[in-house]
Amino acid sequence: MATYRPKLHFTAKKGWINDPNGLVYRDGWYHLFYQHHPRSTLWGPMHWGHAISRDLLRWRHLPVALKPNDQGMAFSGSAVVDVGNTSHLGSGRDPMVLCYTQHGSVEQQGLYWSSDGIFFRPYPGNPILENPGIPDFRDPKVFRVEGETLWRMALAAGDRICFYQSENLRGWEKTGEILRPGTVPSGVLECPDVFPLMAPDGKACWILLCSISMAPAQGGSRTLYLIGDFSEGQFVADPQLQASIWLDEGADCYAGVTYNQAPSGRRIMMAWQSNWAYADKTPTGPYRGTMCVPRELRLARAKGRLVLAQRPIEELKRFRGPFITFDTLPERERAVALPGECFEITLNSDTPYACRFENDSGDCLAVGLDEDGQYYVDRSRAGQVAFSPHFYPRLVCKRLTEDEELTMRLIFDTQTVEAFFDGGRQVMSAQVFPKTPFTRVRFTGAAQGTVYQLKG
Repeated sequence: MATYRPKLHFTAKKGWINDPNGLVYRDGWYHLFYQHHPRSTLWGPMHWGHAISRDLLRWRHLPVALKPNDQGMAFSGSAVVDVGNTSHLGSGRDPMVLCYTQHGSVEQQGLYWSSDGIFFRPYPGNPILENPGIPDFRDPKVFRVEGETLWRMALAAGDRICFYQSENLRGWEKTGEILRPGTVPSGVLECPDVFPLMAPDGKACWILLCSISMAPAQGGSRTLYLIGDFSEGQFVADPQLQASIWLDEGADCYAGVTYNQAPSGRRIMMAWQSNWAYADKTPTGPYRGTMCVPRELRLARAKGRLVLAQRPIEELKRFRGPFITFDTLPERERAVALPGECFEITLNSDTPYACRFENDSGDCLAVGLDEDGQYYVDRSRAGQVAFSPHFYPRLVCKRLTEDEELTMRLIFDTQTVEAFFDGGRQVMSAQVFPKTPFTRVRFTGAAQGTVYQLKG
């Protein structure tokens, strides 16, 4: 318990991690690259760590893909399989191409490539996109629009997201930009992503994800999204949906980006489950940093408007083990023994409810819906909290829907809690550090549901 290492959430073997990078699928394998300092549990010279998985939950660690060089540290970016070898870098097989930020005296974009997807070599013509004279110019997300031969790029540039296009991944020209929404507090934009999703009525829409690093008093680091259209290399927010919305109403979900070239049209997102306000203070072991459980994204409606809904990937259900159903328990016995440190709860209710996770050390983590219509995750008494004054104790968000049944799906894994409310229309992710493992959950309200063991 001393290290708090999760069982089903990705962590490095040792060292520091933050943003997921280069999410790409090829030949049955999901590749995860990530910001990594292999020699310390503190942020430092950024490398790209690398792991692969068949199911996004059990990972095989591979050699570090990118290291700092004379052009700077290897900051965030993306990966694509260059179908058709448009870059002319491959020989006999379409290469895997990494586009990333070279963080040196200035930030500029570089390219590495590989024929085997394991060992990468630099493009001799780096940088592929030079800095235009601004301090923040980073995190290229490269993708293709279905039906196009051009490559597209979204890039964070201080207070805006810029868009570029290329025929060969090596030379880029600007096509547009979008300013940070006026409803968002000031801060540096990071880690953009642009992708299509179908609305419930069949309308094709585009989503812009964008992370923003703010002062601790404003929430630290958060990720927002806009819904709109993307055509001819420019994203335009829907004027009826132009207000930005936080992707996750908890404290610990940042730098979320989605997989390129995933099978069956799946839109799968991974994110860093921490917050820059206290990420270097969390009391973990030989590693520091965790990824959220991979999530599938879709569009849904709430109060007549479109929202981005999230749910844990379907593969997670394969890890369900023994379970107990608590809808038949008498009110006086609504305390259920937890099946270890990795479990899932599904719940529905007609009224406000609470789940209180307890242990013999006196810790309590509370999750639920209060009488004011607010979802909450209260970690003020959930164990170790004094390691940072910015470890936000109680997280709340106003419910988006009113006329639907209350539902919750909660994933808990050793020190991570992710609660998906109302079909994933709202999500709250948080880290917790109980002094000893939680052993029971106590339900109040008229909730019905199931507690599953998750076998890591």
